[in-house]
Amino acid sequence: MLSESKMTKLDIEITKQEENKLFGRREISGEISHFGSPTPKRVDLREILAAKLNTDKSLVSIRTIHSTFGGKTKFVAMVYDSQEMLSKFEPKFVVKRHPAEVKTEVATEEVKAE
Repeated sequence: MLSESKMTKLDIEITKQEENKLFGRREISGEISHFGSPTPKRVDLREILAAKLNTDKSLVSIRTIHSTFGGKTKFVAMVYDSQEMLSKFEPKFVVKRHPAEVKTEVATEEVKAE
């Protein structure tokens, strides 16, 4: 997780936001200005977007992050209405990129059972 000082250096601007009712999601494109710091990680970007959009971070899926020279990064994210819609429509390879709290709970329960 990013520290407070690093979060203030990141300037996230949402350039495009579309509602897709068929898939139960909002499709978001934007830019991140992060001069003097590395490209933000997916986990950090999910947390920041969830806070900015007032939603749960487990419903935010980062599709792409494209860094360019000079401290600008473009991203595409999907914000789903429910966990059911996310698991139904989000590609499996994108879901694997995001660590889920549910998986860690299941793994912990399996270890306790042994």
